[in-house]
Amino acid sequence: MPCPYYKYGMCNSPKLDQPTDEFVNPVRCNGGPEIYVTCAMYIPPEESRNLNTLEKNDQGTSKNTGNITEPRDNRGIYPLINFLPMPIHSECQYYRLEKRSSGIIVARCEILKRYLTKYEAKLCEHYWRDCPFRQ
Repeated sequence: MPCPYYKYGMCNSPKLDQPTDEFVNPVRCNGGPEIYVTCAMYIPPEESRNLNTLEKNDQGTSKNTGNITEPRDNRGIYPLINFLPMPIHSECQYYRLEKRSSGIIVARCEILKRYLTKYEAKLCEHYWRDCPFRQ
């Protein structure tokens, strides 16, 4: 029996803000419960019901400390573009890391007021002093 969250080639896990194929592994997703429960996006059905009742903190309090904060909203995040496999830290005071309820980490620029792509987050890590938006 396939994973209950695997539909039409996409992962529809309640941990995700929207369906994505980023985490799809057909061998794992179409395998039995002993296989698909090892997926990071899998949660038991009884826990998925509780996900909707969790309160979310909308205060991004981290500055350049490298802390990961709770998200402000769910708009403008595309897992294939914005998902950071591991935290990328920057010394820029306008750079924020946010951990989504799905467990994925994204970077946000407070000057641009938007989420950064993986590429942009790496630029902020290495070249934050030269950023034209900080001036």
